[in-house]
Amino acid sequence: MVLTTMITAVVSCTSYSQDIYVPNPLFTTTTSQYLRYSANRTGVLSFALLPALVLSAARKNILAHATGWSLDSWNVFHRFLGRLAAVLTAVHTVLFCAYIVERGERFAPQWRLQYWWGGVAAGVGMLWLAGPPSVRWARRRSYEVFLWGHVLATLVVVYTCAVHVFWVLSVEWLWAAAGLWLLDRGLRLWLGVGGGECEGIAQTRGDVVRLQVTVPAKSVGDARPGLFFHLRFPGLRWGESHPFSVAHVKRLGDSVTSVASSEATSLLPTSGGKHNGRLQLTFIIRPYSGMTKALHAYAATPSTGSALSVGVEGPYYHHIPLPPRTLFLAAGVGIALVLPYLRAEPQEAHWVLGRSEDLWALQSVLEETPNRGLEGLRVWLTFRGRPEMQILRELARVGARVVWERLPIRDAVEAWVGVGASGEGKTRLAVMACGPERFLDACRSTVGAFEGVEYWEEVSTK
Repeated sequence: MVLTTMITAVVSCTSYSQDIYVPNPLFTTTTSQYLRYSANRTGVLSFALLPALVLSAARKNILAHATGWSLDSWNVFHRFLGRLAAVLTAVHTVLFCAYIVERGERFAPQWRLQYWWGGVAAGVGMLWLAGPPSVRWARRRSYEVFLWGHVLATLVVVYTCAVHVFWVLSVEWLWAAAGLWLLDRGLRLWLGVGGGECEGIAQTRGDVVRLQVTVPAKSVGDARPGLFFHLRFPGLRWGESHPFSVAHVKRLGDSVTSVASSEATSLLPTSGGKHNGRLQLTFIIRPYSGMTKALHAYAATPSTGSALSVGVEGPYYHHIPLPPRTLFLAAGVGIALVLPYLRAEPQEAHWVLGRSEDLWALQSVLEETPNRGLEGLRVWLTFRGRPEMQILRELARVGARVVWERLPIRDAVEAWVGVGASGEGKTRLAVMACGPERFLDACRSTVGAFEGVEYWEEVSTK
């Protein structure tokens, strides 16, 4: 982000001398030339950021494959680009107003001109998109309002930008942004599973929801670690959708006869042949506000039952280049992202639990895990009371070790790094964390003290 800002600043402020000359039939002074040219350049740069803005927010982001950035990194970069475009728009406006003052013209007659009112509308829309409606508080307060307001404001901005430049000047950036946006929306429709809606069963205990959704097997293919889907609930919140990691994939009525060549790359027991039948996807969801809060209330109401219609879009995958030696740290429902990695290949992992209901949510997943299938997992219990004996027996069967105390993150990372450093040659080490923000803050600060250890985290799909 620093590099992008520096490049933008350099491009905005340099190489004007060859265009500045006196006498000039279009400009009366050298100052007016500098003001006009710099205003034009900052406006064009703001336009040039629009395709990158759309692409960084796309669900099928080709740049994610190329860079290996996580979803959270791209979301942060998208917000950064939006604010940078808003700053360039504001600078463009100030410089052009200064240019009008320099020429001795009045502002009132400008309102009758198409470029003026179109530019004002586009500028206000750009500043609005990067302003109050996009801050974290507003997004959490009403994500549905933020989402649809964002989409509508974006369409208004693109249209008024085209009006501002008479549909001719630098309009290629606008067409590129519009084309990428339409392509992303088309891919979302194409990736709709089962015609866009599938059958789901939502169950809740305490402050956690276990959602099991039945989908056609061909819509998922060979499930691998890092799998997630965008879910929406038409009967609860029609226009709102969020990504959720798949904790477990179970094949119903398996009709594939060939056997997987490598269990390290597939969550399913088969990977060849034609995928028929159906799959049951298990999601572990912590309700916060909006859609997840409505889902929790629905599942907790006896009169509504547990069955509901679920809009499923995917499959999507995290593009995180984790090395063979990776330490996984999870808290609460963050285990949903980590479990598929552990089942595919044994790794050291730590799971912090402050609620007994989180164990209940994964009981069915544990029952379908092979013996010693989660060897290397340590479960740190910090809540009062004792879990059900059946769950403790399942944890012991799959090889997980239960510890009744808080996880000392520094000690765990230090011990793991020491084992990796004792091996032959230089081993690439990484830590992957998933959980609530306070837990991630602690993980981030701890891992940052160890030189040469990569740190990855994921919060978007927990």
